[in-house]
Amino acid sequence: MSVLLRAEVDAQDMARVARVLRSIDRELMNDLKRSMVPDLGTIAKQIAVEASANGAPMSGMRHKGNTKWGPVRGSLSVTPGRARGGWGNLATMEFRAGTSNRGLYISEFAGTAGMKWSKNPRKGIPFVEQLNRAVPNWKNGGRYIYRAFMPKQTIIYLRAQLYVALWADRVTAALEARNG
Repeated sequence: MSVLLRAEVDAQDMARVARVLRSIDRELMNDLKRSMVPDLGTIAKQIAVEASANGAPMSGMRHKGNTKWGPVRGSLSVTPGRARGGWGNLATMEFRAGTSNRGLYISEFAGTAGMKWSKNPRKGIPFVEQLNRAVPNWKNGGRYIYRAFMPKQTIIYLRAQLYVALWADRVTAALEARNG
């Protein structure tokens, strides 16, 4: 179980470019991955630190059972040119707290429209109210990871655009050098 945040791009053109470049030189595709991962991976780790900074929002999550609160870990994967239906992820940030630390997932999604975490409303409603007191001014789901992601969203998109533009310049130069 994990929380995924994605920046989607129309990947049909990127997929075509990726196929051509893989046939010419696989190293050009690896170059994009190598340039993006250190910087954007650091941002993913910062988001994970912010998400778990305050620890368990309620004392009932400080135990050793499956619903305990655990430390959040963030990672980044870059997959240019892999698309289904024309849309694909250039980069995906994934946040995990481990399979035995479900407290984060429960707290992250509690109160989200359509999500039921308790069959008994006498337990679920007070749980969401307690989370609302623990994280003021945020009445929806996404109280921890999504809330930490939102201020960095523009920076992530701009940096990804910059890396793709720089990479496109390097690819153009490499192809011109081969042909000329």
